[in-house]
Order: sequence, then structure tokens, then C-alpha cells
Amino acid sequence: MTAGRRVLISVVVALIALLAPATPAFAHAALLGSTPAPGSVIGSSPAEITVTFSERITPVAGRVQVLAPDGERISGVPTVRGAVLRIPVRTASRPLGTYLVSYRVISADGHPVGGGLTFSVGAPSAQPPAIVGAGGVHRSVAVAGAAARWLGYAGLALAVGPALFLALLWPRRASRRGPTRLAYAGIGLTAAATLAQIWLQVPAATGDPAWIAPPAALADVLGSGYGITLTARLAVLALVAGMLPPVLRGRPGRVRAAVLLALAVAGLSTWPLTGHAVASPLPPATVAADVVHLAAMAVWLGG
Repeated sequence: MTAGRRVLISVVVALIALLAPATPAFAHAALLGSTPAPGSVIGSSPAEITVTFSERITPVAGRVQVLAPDGERISGVPTVRGAVLRIPVRTASRPLGTYLVSYRVISADGHPVGGGLTFSVGAPSAQPPAIVGAGGVHRSVAVAGAAARWLGYAGLALAVGPALFLALLWPRRASRRGPTRLAYAGIGLTAAATLAQIWLQVPAATGDPAWIAPPAALADVLGSGYGITLTARLAVLALVAGMLPPVLRGRPGRVRAAVLLALAVAGLSTWPLTGHAVASPLPPATVAADVVHLAAMAVWLGG
């Protein structure tokens, strides 16, 4: 085998490794404990139930409930302080038996987490029926969410790589039409993927199918940290699209280039700020590392 063929095979293997889906990192809020403890048997009905998670959380409206042994809902409006969820409960009509605590919350990284636990008063009994929508996300949301994320990465590569090459390395006599179209297609693809992610956050939080997103719930998402960050990404994309034409013609100018560089860093930061990095022990370092990683990917694959 010639040296050229060995190099070519190595490059192909490296690209396959880069493009292959990575094993997902599960860094969402995890249940650490509760009062009463899961599976415990206590002597009398509690006035409040506390559930502690591994990171700060936000409860999904209407999706934190406590059912008495006969299926009666006895929970009030939950409150949160950091990572501790507090659920007020009233005394059930038939207090003896097994209670079901069902929750659906949003992790610090913006991802929904659903689950439940049981405890008993007096002695265990048959468990109350499970609450619909308390588990994981609907399959349609999982598929659409994964597609939106990958389309966003693809759009990022198509926008950054061609733009940099046209600005710095493209031959003057070569046609710029194709790479210019790629750059704008990348911006459009990233914007579409971002809009899809905003929409999908609603059914991801509630457990509903991907096509269900009530206006009130959508407004709540837009007002959350997750929604504000993705809206900022859309604003950055609009500004970049407006400032890009001279750059794509090979005449960026120092001031324009500096502004675009700042916008690029701000835009790239929105990816880790809506992911696991923001909930890590050292958010600034993790976010910075993710920005460098995304920039390198976009320049390399896009170029």
C-alpha cells in the first residue's frame, strides 16, 4: 500500500469518527432524595413533601402532583428554592396506604426530567395509577429534537467555513457564487433549527407530541433562560447576515471583521448555554471550551 493511500484511509477514518453520533451525556437533574423518603412507611400524612435534585430546577406547570392511595389528587402549588422542590399536600379522605409523587421539571441546562416516587402511610397498599405525561419525552419530540440539533450544527459549519475561506483564502479569479450560497444556506438552516428547538421545548417539557405547543406555554419558553438564549442566537444570525456581503466579496474591513468576530463568539456561546455546560461545576471554563470546539468544527468541516 502506498503512502498516499495510507494517508487517504486515515483521513476517511478520522472523518467518519468525527461525523459518527457520540454517546449522549446524561447530565440532567437527578433525584437525590425526598421527605418522606422513597419507599418509606410513615405514621401520619405529611403536610408537605420535599424532593431534592442534583441541580437547580424549574417545575413544569400542572405536572407536579401527589395522588393519595385512592387516586385522589391532594397536592397544591409547588414551590422551588434552588434544587429543592416543595409540594404542599392536604390530608386525603382515605389517608392510609401508598402515595404517588409524580414530577416533571426543567433542569438547569434546559432539558426536561420526569419521574416519580412512592411512600406509604400506615402500611403499603396498591400503588395509585400513574399520571399521564410524567415520564420521558414523546418519541416524536425525541426524533425531531435530535434532527434539529444536527441541522443546527450542519448550518453552523456551512455558514462559518465558506465565509472564512471567501474572506481570507479564496482565489480572486474563482467564482464566489457557490460558496456564497452555502454560507447563506448555513445561516438559514441554523435559524430554522433554532426556531424548531424553541417550539420543541414546549412538548419536551410537557411530555406531549411534537405538534402540540399551546401559545401560553410557548410564551413561557420564550421568557425562560433557554428561550432568551435561543432568541439571542436568532438576533445574532440576523446581524451576521446583514453584515456578511462585503466579507463574502473578499473585502471585510477591519471594523466589520472585528464586529463579526464578536458576533461569532456570542452566537457560538448560545450552544453551550443551552446545554450541559451551563450546569457543570465550572461553567465559564466549560462554555469557553465548547465555543472553541464548535468553532474548530465549523471552520474545519465547513471549510
